[in-house]
Amino acid sequence: MRPVKRDIFDLMDGYWEERLDLEGSTPFSARQIRTRTMSMLKGKEDKRCAQRRSRLLRGLLVAAIVGMLCCATAFAVLNSLREIARADMGVSTTEPVPEWSEYETTGGEAGETEPRAELTAALCAGERVYAYLEVAPVPPDVAGALAADRSVYEWWPSRITLSTCSSLMEQMGYDQETQTALVKASFYSQELEEVEEMGFTLQLRHDGQTEQTYGAVTIPIVEQQAVRCEVDLPVVNTTDDLAANLHPEDVPLLLDYEMEGRITWLSISVGQLEVVLEAPNVTEWLAASGAGQIQGNSRGLPQEIQEGFLRSLYLKSWASGVDEALEGMTLRLRDGTAVAVEDLPRDGSGGWWAAENTPVLMYDGTQRYQFVLSQALDLSAIRSVTVGGKEYTLPAAGLPED
Repeated sequence: MRPVKRDIFDLMDGYWEERLDLEGSTPFSARQIRTRTMSMLKGKEDKRCAQRRSRLLRGLLVAAIVGMLCCATAFAVLNSLREIARADMGVSTTEPVPEWSEYETTGGEAGETEPRAELTAALCAGERVYAYLEVAPVPPDVAGALAADRSVYEWWPSRITLSTCSSLMEQMGYDQETQTALVKASFYSQELEEVEEMGFTLQLRHDGQTEQTYGAVTIPIVEQQAVRCEVDLPVVNTTDDLAANLHPEDVPLLLDYEMEGRITWLSISVGQLEVVLEAPNVTEWLAASGAGQIQGNSRGLPQEIQEGFLRSLYLKSWASGVDEALEGMTLRLRDGTAVAVEDLPRDGSGGWWAAENTPVLMYDGTQRYQFVLSQALDLSAIRSVTVGGKEYTLPAAGLPED
């Protein structure tokens, strides 16, 4: 009997699986899907908690059910590498976010020998872009090594068209019949908000040496939506906050101090939440904290490196106060439900961290802190944000702010 092709996102509409923990990130392979799903099975979850994530994080539900149904291979359920990309980023075919784009590819055929790397989908999120590539041919043993670890083989982006950026390459899936790998390329650069496209050349490296070049890839950068509102939250910075980021031998150099700043703006986009902190500037902070005394200690660092070190301490010392001020932040949805920000799927270890700041602004005391997400956020579902005991109404996505 021939299988009936159905869109898995349509099949999942209105379905709530109560036996699964929906908090985990999207798995990378069939083996990892099975392992993580088994480890996350637990007692009955609160149905209301699952429903609160329905529109924001539909991909989490899909990924969990894919894991449960997967017996021999992830492709028994996900009928294309493109669908793996959708599930990984948590986007829907019926209600896709505007920042998500899909692209036609030539498709893989068994026995192809000409190296190719084709863009199949991408999410543009401000200073970040996440691109999914179909790459072939990739021998099964190499694909297996890449999925297990990256100590021998690794995907590598060369000839990046941005002057400065950080990148991460991950293998997300593999079609053994056509020897096609799904590679996720993540880039972070402030330049991404100023360019119309970026490009790079994908390489496969073996023991640090280029083994295969799969060709150039161009990623169009689409416009990103964001919703913003003014907020007013006090943030306290103390000696303890600074000492937590220092070597013990430097702590006695500090003064006993307490300073206050205020979070004045909140911005939410498809890939992150961001706040703006107005605080005493670096010069005032150095004088009050005594951190300037760390310069000239026995480490013998060059002056320019020590200055960068102190700027980093300035940002990190305020981060704990930002975390405390934003604790318990909740997104109120237009259907009347809510979801805690701390429950959203996050990038890396999570939490709020200091973004790259323009040095001039930072010296004036203006700092940006971000909560970076690992899956796309549906802005159209959010009505308001509650933080510090106060609710702030957000403009509707796509509409001008008041």
